[in-house]
Amino acid sequence: MANLFPSIFSKTSIVGATFAVIEVEQYNHFVISSCNQLFFEMIGAATDCSLPLSIREVLDDVDSTELSYYLSLASQKKTAVEFEFSLSNHQHQQWWLLIITPLIDDNQPQEQLFINGINISTKKLQQQRLVSAHNRYRSVVQSVHDCIVTMDEDSNIVLFNKAAEQTWGYSHDEVVGKNLTMLLPPKYRHYHQRYVDGFSDSDTQSREMSRRSIVYGQRKDGSKFPAEISISKIKVNTKLEFTAIVRDISERERLLEELHHQATTDGLTGIKNRLFFEQALTQTMKRSAQSNSSLAILLIDLDHFKLVNDNHGHAIGDRVLITFAQSVGALLDEHQLFARYGGEEFIVLLPDLSQTQAHDIAQQICVTCANQKHPKGIRSTVSIGVSLYNQLIDDNDSFIHRADMALYQAKAQGRNQVQFKTCDYLSNEDNESTN
Repeated sequence: MANLFPSIFSKTSIVGATFAVIEVEQYNHFVISSCNQLFFEMIGAATDCSLPLSIREVLDDVDSTELSYYLSLASQKKTAVEFEFSLSNHQHQQWWLLIITPLIDDNQPQEQLFINGINISTKKLQQQRLVSAHNRYRSVVQSVHDCIVTMDEDSNIVLFNKAAEQTWGYSHDEVVGKNLTMLLPPKYRHYHQRYVDGFSDSDTQSREMSRRSIVYGQRKDGSKFPAEISISKIKVNTKLEFTAIVRDISERERLLEELHHQATTDGLTGIKNRLFFEQALTQTMKRSAQSNSSLAILLIDLDHFKLVNDNHGHAIGDRVLITFAQSVGALLDEHQLFARYGGEEFIVLLPDLSQTQAHDIAQQICVTCANQKHPKGIRSTVSIGVSLYNQLIDDNDSFIHRADMALYQAKAQGRNQVQFKTCDYLSNEDNESTN
């Protein structure tokens, strides 16, 4: 056996792996007895070094200690040992896969170990790059403020970032492996799979947030929240995965709702304002024309309200307006729109009511306001003009204008009363005022 290795190692230059035979001396002292040129290159030793060479002579303390540990392990266990070994050769780190195998030869008095090494630096570099990319990806996913949720083809959750945990109230472990529908309100769950199937079969790879309508999520505590969502799909090991970026827009929706409320609500009385009324009137007139249903307007003015402000101040005047709005609001149902039209003028939209029914409500308002007690013992009556929508000729302006003419008529005839104004071309009998 001892004479065999020189002949083998004289021809090892054609082999693309490192070879060496290590003799085990006393006290686990390891000596290189023979090797090929690649082994010299691996350990950074000069190729003209004479053998035998101690491991400690060619490697620094750290590397020699590590290599000696595995050599001892193979020697003691009498079995092959495989491990990855890093060496800095000329300031350039190299990674090797080393296999140490005990050599069994009864005729050889000295215990010998055979080392076979394969350079795995390229593979190790690729692994390090993958680990770095993975860590970078995880860092980004976990640090973004938007929720990131990934699911597989069966809609089972495979990724749930910290923002998603905070938004939904579930931990990562509580949702991973569960169906994504657990994050949706029950009434939307049956639409989910149909949407996923459609997106899966389409050529579209992603759908942007701005192109998607608002959807709703359901938190662990059962509360719901509006969200924007963008979704993309990729193939992972021949199977599709879907990643959704979800943004909780509860605060934005609240602000929009607040702005809309401020834009359409009278700041003093809390009822709808003129802008909202005119927009609603347009839509209601269209529906009335389509369904051939009746529609009436009441235009209301507080009598002698200027005197209230002049005699008692605007603060008392405001309280009178607020009390009046509350009293009238209590007489109307949710389908009847009540709004402040300007100053002390108010307007009511009454869908699906006949002329007689509209007059009855106006008369009830008139009586209620006359009996209403205000601060400082103030009593304030109202005058009301009523008009009925004519689908053939009316637009917003003409409809309201007739109610205004009827209101002027009520004031001219002594106030605290209701007057009705029909279209001018109708008969005098139909155009008579009602007290």
